[in-house]
Amino acid sequence: MTATKTFSAGQLQACIAGNTCHQVQYDFLRGNTFFQLDTRFSKTVKFGERAKLELIFQAFDLTNRANFGGTYATSIRAANFMQRRVLSRPAE
Repeated sequence: MTATKTFSAGQLQACIAGNTCHQVQYDFLRGNTFFQLDTRFSKTVKFGERAKLELIFQAFDLTNRANFGGTYATSIRAANFMQRRVLSRPAE
């Protein structure tokens, strides 16, 4: 994928025109798919006809999977091509 990294714009156009390299479709590098598992369990316990107790267990992001989304460097000339970009945090 990085074979044409050092090509100039003219060399890239000639490569594509001569059908010696291939251009990927727009927005090809979308990143990994998003996956998150949230769950909630509840159980209602009745005490007679009037009183009841509801027990609830709720958990978020059980898989603890990193979801980077589309934060990949997509410029072929970038030193971190196809690697995750580190997004800067806003100043507090």
